[in-house]
Amino acid sequence: MLISETNGRGSGSGYSRLFGDEKWGRLFSMVHATVIRNGTELETMILSRANKVDDVDEFVRKVNDNEITDGTHVVSKEKIKKSKKFFLGSNPDFTVFVVRGRECTVIELKDGDTFDTKKAGGERTTLEQAAHAISQALPFSVRIAISSFNASTRDEIVKGMKGKFSEEEVLTGREFCELIGVNYDEIITEREKYSPANKQFFKEQFLELIQ
Repeated sequence: MLISETNGRGSGSGYSRLFGDEKWGRLFSMVHATVIRNGTELETMILSRANKVDDVDEFVRKVNDNEITDGTHVVSKEKIKKSKKFFLGSNPDFTVFVVRGRECTVIELKDGDTFDTKKAGGERTTLEQAAHAISQALPFSVRIAISSFNASTRDEIVKGMKGKFSEEEVLTGREFCELIGVNYDEIITEREKYSPANKQFFKEQFLELIQ
């Protein structure tokens, strides 16, 4: 994701107030917006590589009728919202069904790794509600998980989530990708290819500002 392709706010932005200058505000607003867009792009990159479920209700029917008996199947937030089988309220980023093991994991995916206590608690409530709803519709064991994509250890995630999740309820990005059969290193490499251009763009814009 390129900073140069992201719109930033000048007038009225918090960064403009912070620096007392609209041009400075726009540059840092562009950086901030790109970080947010990166999170959305990450979900898209994962889904493009996963074994996706397009019609959730039809998938549930086929599983219950033993027409689908194997495979790991990934449901996006957008698809599960359309389901008439699940009334989740708040929808998890990913719902992963491992059919042969009759296992389901509802997952919130994070690009960052540190959250305040209130937000961490809210994430847990959302996931637990989703897990309960799914367990009513399918004879699967359902667990919840937070995945911090860039964390290298589960302990980092537990600390970042202020202890609201145990080590058994978190997944590193690599573990999440292993669960759904996606190449973690390939995604990391693709994301990193934008870094040199972003550094150069920021450097050029910053030098203009301080001249």
